Amino acid sequence: MREKQSIRPFLVSQIFSMLGSTIVDYVLVWYITLKSGSGIILSLSLLVTFLPKIVAASFIKNKFRYFNLKIMLILSDVFVALLSCVLAVLIRMEWDTYVLLLVVMALRTAGAGIQGPCEKVFIAEITPENMLLKINGYNSSINSICSLVAPALGGALAAYVSISGALLIDPLTVILAVIVLLKIKYIRCPLEENKKEDVSGVKLDNKTGSVLHSYVVFLFL
Repeated sequence: MREKQSIRPFLVSQIFSMLGSTIVDYVLVWYITLKSGSGIILSLSLLVTFLPKIVAASFIKNKFRYFNLKIMLILSDVFVALLSCVLAVLIRMEWDTYVLLLVVMALRTAGAGIQGPCEKVFIAEITPENMLLKINGYNSSINSICSLVAPALGGALAAYVSISGALLIDPLTVILAVIVLLKIKYIRCPLEENKKEDVSGVKLDNKTGSVLHSYVVFLFL
């Protein structure tokens, strides 16, 4: 019963976190596209939404045993939200150079790259084994729905709200996500190290790694 009580609020927190972060990602892509009118700048903006995530996930994959995953999730959320706030202020001051926008987008993606593997391992630690497949399915559905609605919501915000105002969606949703996460009583379950890496999705053999790299190239194109 305790596990079920923890799973529900966690999924709710991820809805807030993922939706706000994804909306702002697309707001930034829309903004940098309209501001530059350049295919090269747009290509770079899409590139920095992939590469930092891969690098960050590779960095974190062997370090789960050193961290409290609940704290890591909160810190990664807050880090991304703070970057959005800083960028909103800089844009308001008209310091929004292309280099600055790309750097902030890369840092936000790196934060998401840490959050993703931690989220999967966290689910494995609070979920009974007989419910793990179902809960991972729910979580994947949440990610898919957010990816589906975020471009439209991001475009609407870019059209009707100032960019600095649209960026504040991220900290607002992160506050809601963190409030829900803080209510979860997190008790670390004893997982074997190889199971943690498998659940996180970052331990790859050569064949799987090749498929993933091809998929990333396909998405970028």
